[in-house]
Amino acid sequence: MKKILLAILLTLFTASILPTTSSAATDTNYANAVGAGKKLLQKTNAFNQTISNGDLYYINEQYDAFSADIKKVERAIGKVSGSKNRKYLNDTYVKVAKVARERVIYEVSQYRLIAVITDSYYNSEFTKMKSDYAKLDRLKKRAVAIKQAGGYKALPASVNQELTAYINWFNDKLNQTTAGDGEAVKLTYNPATGDILLNGATLSQTRNETFKTLGQPTYKDLDEFEGGTYLAYVYPYPYSEFDEDLYVYYGGNDTVNFIAHTYIAGGYGFPAEFLDSFDGDVYYNPYPTDDALDEIIFVSQTGQILNAQFYEDQTYGEGNFYALYRLMNMDGNFDPSLYEPIDPSELY
Repeated sequence: MKKILLAILLTLFTASILPTTSSAATDTNYANAVGAGKKLLQKTNAFNQTISNGDLYYINEQYDAFSADIKKVERAIGKVSGSKNRKYLNDTYVKVAKVARERVIYEVSQYRLIAVITDSYYNSEFTKMKSDYAKLDRLKKRAVAIKQAGGYKALPASVNQELTAYINWFNDKLNQTTAGDGEAVKLTYNPATGDILLNGATLSQTRNETFKTLGQPTYKDLDEFEGGTYLAYVYPYPYSEFDEDLYVYYGGNDTVNFIAHTYIAGGYGFPAEFLDSFDGDVYYNPYPTDDALDEIIFVSQTGQILNAQFYEDQTYGEGNFYALYRLMNMDGNFDPSLYEPIDPSELY
């Protein structure tokens, strides 16, 4: 009997000190989880760097993929044997990633709702715009409360500034009885600065300055202009049958260097206020480029050029024009001797 008992005890002792196939040291699932976790740490560092850069566009762009990476590691950890092992892996790899994501979850939600509200505005869906704006306000308040309760590291000031610029723009639009007077383009001139403005945007503005007047772009695009590739913010306008949008191009110093917009106009469509205030030179191109019917060029005292090309369009009856406005700075290629000077009074 003693020998049998001794044999049983010896067997139990041996089993307790030998590794099993589910041991953390030899488990394939554990090794896979560690490998995935290390990759997640690298992606977490990269995502945190994106947050530190303070550009909501890129934070939003990376957010979904980063969330998918977190879920992938969580699934890998879920296959590991032992609750202590799983807790260790989650604490080591997943927790820090979730903290990074939670820092911006409400800002990303606001950013995406802003895109929806922007579409509603340009599609004249004002009831939906007001409803979604109320949601945006609740999201903003909720974000403040959660951040304070959770003790999260503050985000760069530029993130909140960008969101605030959008919200202020929406608030201004909601205080209007309509979305404007139905014209796709607002063309104005500031004699004090020599700036020509399209829908409130002008050359050399910073990105945040254009946000204050134009709101949030629907998307960004890389577009070519004069042999170079530029980052363009694109704003949709439903007025044109040609599906042309407002493009705001940025140079290497993150300021506007080119603006283009197309719309339908009755006649030339230059606002009287613009013609009355403009104190620069005006030219007519007797040989319009790109098969245009007419081409008018405004040159401000500070060297800004507004090139307006007009194409006949019968969509809204006779006498209507498909108009392309392009605003840019003068360069060495502009030769006024190729054009005919005209009096702005001819354009009323």
